[in-house]
Amino acid sequence: MKRLASLLNVNIDENGVITPVSSGYNNSRYKMFSNSRLWFAALIPLLTMFIEMYANRFALGVLCWVCCVISWTTACLLDRRYLRQKGVDVSGLSPATAILPPLYIFKRVVITGDQNTTAIIFICFAFYAACANGFSQGIAMGDAKMIGQVRDNYWTNISNLSGVEGTNTLKTIGATIDPDADRLGNKAKAKWTAKRMEGIIYVTVKCGDIEIKFEETFDGFAFTDIKMTYFSDVANKVKYDKNGDNTVFKKYVEAYLQSKSKNSDSSTDSADETSSVAEDSAAAEDTAESKARKAA
Repeated sequence: MKRLASLLNVNIDENGVITPVSSGYNNSRYKMFSNSRLWFAALIPLLTMFIEMYANRFALGVLCWVCCVISWTTACLLDRRYLRQKGVDVSGLSPATAILPPLYIFKRVVITGDQNTTAIIFICFAFYAACANGFSQGIAMGDAKMIGQVRDNYWTNISNLSGVEGTNTLKTIGATIDPDADRLGNKAKAKWTAKRMEGIIYVTVKCGDIEIKFEETFDGFAFTDIKMTYFSDVANKVKYDKNGDNTVFKKYVEAYLQSKSKNSDSSTDSADETSSVAEDSAAAEDTAESKARKAA
């Protein structure tokens, strides 16, 4: 029995209880420790990205990421206290490393013999968050996003046109100016341009005789305001800018939106009339063909 115990590197007492022989290594390597706090730290960048979507100011964006760093640091410090309570020597785990979870986790692996999966997950999520957060997107923002912020917005969201009425006010600006844009693709009539200068984005759209200019305020993280600053209708010899009477300006915009509605309705009526004429023509041809067969 003693020989078998020696081969298995265990001790067997007189009651038959088997215990492993101490090998001189840190026994904490053979224990199982909870990694729940580390998994929480690894997921924090992803959770912050979700919360950030509801931040609509620069200060709120900063607050989101400050809370993110505090949260993962706290999670690592709680894990360190947990290990100490379990009897693990954490002298090699400096509290300062909690600010950088991957460094903390790799040092923890050396002490506990655990896996470093959470460190890899954290690095992946942190890299994604660093590239996709609002601040990074603002720095890399191109013309397409600047234009889209106006084109895909609604007339009712233009700050200096609040209260404007018209059938098309609940349509997107792009759909109102050029209703056929989606169907025509690159051949759409409306031509959009954008220019960025010191936190203000200037967007201009030209469609036939109409030219409209907008100003977007961007604080480095989010769009905070959109204004219409210029409206020109060459055909009707009308031109208004932000320095003019805003009441008159709004009335003309309302008239423009109503006229777009009428144009749309007339196009629909024209299409219906064309369809009706085509159906009448087809019916007349069927009748003539039927008469010809009877005569034969």
